[in-house]
Amino acid sequence: MKGFMNNIYDCVDSYAPLLDVEYSLLLGRKGKTTLLNIQFCENDFFHLLGLQYLTDLAELKRDRKIVFNALKSRIIHCHQIESSCFYNVITNRIRYLPSLEFLFDSNDTIFKYNNGLNSFSKIQAEFLMKNTIEDKNIFIFLSSDKSEHRAIM
Repeated sequence: MKGFMNNIYDCVDSYAPLLDVEYSLLLGRKGKTTLLNIQFCENDFFHLLGLQYLTDLAELKRDRKIVFNALKSRIIHCHQIESSCFYNVITNRIRYLPSLEFLFDSNDTIFKYNNGLNSFSKIQAEFLMKNTIEDKNIFIFLSSDKSEHRAIM
């Protein structure tokens, strides 16, 4: 992956197969176990990729599932996303999102995340997954949505 830059379509194409996947992770610490069931949906892609930061693109100001499907069917083009004044904010996500399945499969380290004690991020989450790619720490926040957990990069 060194020296290679993914584009938005690489992200969509690697994320789409995860829509049919559920990860069940059993965590244990000090005799207590926690089961995390992690599922992916079209709506989550928008936030995982950071598209909410591209506030200058009108084509992204609609339902997140519609945006995902428009990207998947190539109705929204790479050059439209890349034309955003804020594109540089999401380039790392575009670089590493195609590795999402690898990150979950490697399951390196998962921490219980305490929102109150961490100034690490404003993201509200219950768990934090940490992995390393190309000597760079990649963090995935896991937050609960009823009985499922969602991934947030």
